[in-house]
Amino acid sequence: MPVALGALVLVQAGHLALGRGDKLYYNPLPRQFAAELDKGLDGADIMVFDKPEMWFLLKNKMARQYMQMNPRIAFGEDVFATGNLPEYIVGNTSEEKKYLGRHGDELAREYDRVEEQGAYILWKRK
Repeated sequence: MPVALGALVLVQAGHLALGRGDKLYYNPLPRQFAAELDKGLDGADIMVFDKPEMWFLLKNKMARQYMQMNPRIAFGEDVFATGNLPEYIVGNTSEEKKYLGRHGDELAREYDRVEEQGAYILWKRK
């Protein structure tokens, strides 16, 4: 048993060491995009939709988050329902089941797309 456990630890450590540069373990894009937002939008009212890693990386204390866990459970303010629209929105509209995908008409009416990097899109209120 100890030999099998030791072999498993060695295989896992080798896999981690050889693959630590893979996007599976380290994707620089969220960190870079968050740094750009922090630099250019310091103190702005930002709402992050369904991208918890982006909200976590932002240093902006005004940043808020909305995240839909499943079709029945969501966390955060439904800004299109309350009318409390932020100055900036970060998210992705490619998934229609997600919040921004369902509110695509309101998003297009109220916001202009400013920047896009990979899975992250930034909108500014008109």
